[in-house]
Amino acid sequence: MEQNPEPRDWLAKYSKGHGVTLHDVDDESLAPRLTGMFIMLVHSHFEEFLRNFLKSNPDCRSWKERGDASLFEYVVKNLGLASSGNGANERETIEYYHLARNILAHPDIKKTRLNNQRTKLRSLLNVKDEYLPPAPLERFGFGDFFMFTRAVKAFAAIICEKGRPSDGNIARMIAPEIKCLNRFKANPKRFRNSVRQYLLMNYQLGPSESDSIIDVLAGR
Repeated sequence: MEQNPEPRDWLAKYSKGHGVTLHDVDDESLAPRLTGMFIMLVHSHFEEFLRNFLKSNPDCRSWKERGDASLFEYVVKNLGLASSGNGANERETIEYYHLARNILAHPDIKKTRLNNQRTKLRSLLNVKDEYLPPAPLERFGFGDFFMFTRAVKAFAAIICEKGRPSDGNIARMIAPEIKCLNRFKANPKRFRNSVRQYLLMNYQLGPSESDSIIDVLAGR
């Protein structure tokens, strides 16, 4: 989109590539519609991340059933992030665009919660000017897409940090993966260095975090 800032130019280019002819297109509706599509795409990838988080993290298996809660609400609540100041801006931003996504997918849903969430979010972010995001659904622009994307990336990092499995669970998770390194157990220094390298390359865990996991693996 940076190379084609005008929504009509962007749409004309890609419609031509697919052999589609444009007639009577409302230019003013293009940016909100395209932004809505991008927001739905980001939302889909974020939910995929949440599902993978729940599937791969053994600590999540003790959580109660999700019930009617959204994936985002479920994870946030169980990690104790629902009212935390850590990532509050990002959490409320995600909630706003989550509600917007629901209305985009199901237009019959009332906008009351969405509008209330927008008011709450703009107050939290201290946004005064109407041209700045978060915008109303019918006036979405690419600033909304960027705001949502940044919030998702930042809050995903918070979820990973807050939801880090215990050392024991990480040790049990990787034990089958590092069987080939067990031959070094007779040489503790070499074993530790090998596992450290594995944890750094595959889980981005530095020595300060990996050493306690290695202690579990070494039976200490």
